[in-house]
Amino acid sequence: MEHVFRYRQHVAVALKLLLCLDLSVREFPATAISTLTHLPRSSSGIQSSE
Repeated sequence: MEHVFRYRQHVAVALKLLLCLDLSVREFPATAISTLTHLPRSSSGIQSSE
C-alpha cells in the first residue's frame, strides 16, 4: 500500500507540472499575438512607407 500512495504523489506532481506547462504554453501565444498586433499600431508610419 505504501508504493501505491507514493505513485499517487508522483502522479499529482506530474499533473501539476503538466498544468503549469499547459498554462504557460497557452499564455505564450496570446502574449505573442497581443505584442504583434500592438507593434504595427505603434510603428504605423514605418508600415505605410513600405
